[in-house]
Parts: sequence; C-alpha cells; structure tokens
Amino acid sequence: MSETSCRIGSSAVKTAQKFEEAGILLAIEIAFDYYYGMVVTEQINSKLQKLPTLYQQEVLHFIEFLSQKAMRDEAETEEKLWTDFSLTQAIRGLEDDDTPEYTEADLKEKWR
Repeated sequence: MSETSCRIGSSAVKTAQKFEEAGILLAIEIAFDYYYGMVVTEQINSKLQKLPTLYQQEVLHFIEFLSQKAMRDEAETEEKLWTDFSLTQAIRGLEDDDTPEYTEADLKEKWR
C-alpha cells in the first residue's frame, strides 16, 4: 500500500471513529466509500494516463460495459425487492386463515 493510501486510509479510520462515536453509522459508510474510492480512482487515472490512446479507448469501452452491467444488476435487485414486497402484501393475513392445509399426499390421493 502506498504512503498516500495509508495516510488516506488512516484519515478515513479517524473520521469514521468520530462519526461512530456520534452514532452516525451511515456517515461512516460514506466516509469509507469516499476515501477508498478516491484511492482507487487515483490509481486508475495514474495507470490510464500511461497507456497508449488505443488502450485508453479499450478501457473506456470496458467501463461503459461495467456501467451497463451495474445498471442491470441494480434493476434486477430492485425488481426482486418489489416482487418480495408484493408477495408479502398478497399473503398478509393468510397466516390467520382457518382453511385446511393440504399436503402433497392429499393432492395425489385426490387425483388418482
């Protein structure tokens, strides 16, 4: 780990500790994302600037691919959350229902 990332990392920890003491857990997550995100961004930029233009374009295309993939993953996660919510709402109250529960054996016997 470089001296810069150690300094930033230790600064992030100190900042996070201050926020944690104040009871602001979300702020801790934001602080870590900010500090460590900046370290990664700096590393990417440093390496990217050393590449020939043709390879820089290839990196750009890969970043665009990853962006689209992240959007798809986010959409799938959101859809799953809505599906779970929908099902939960649809069956709400059924646990108190007095209808008999049928087993697979009951169903097989009925359809013989």
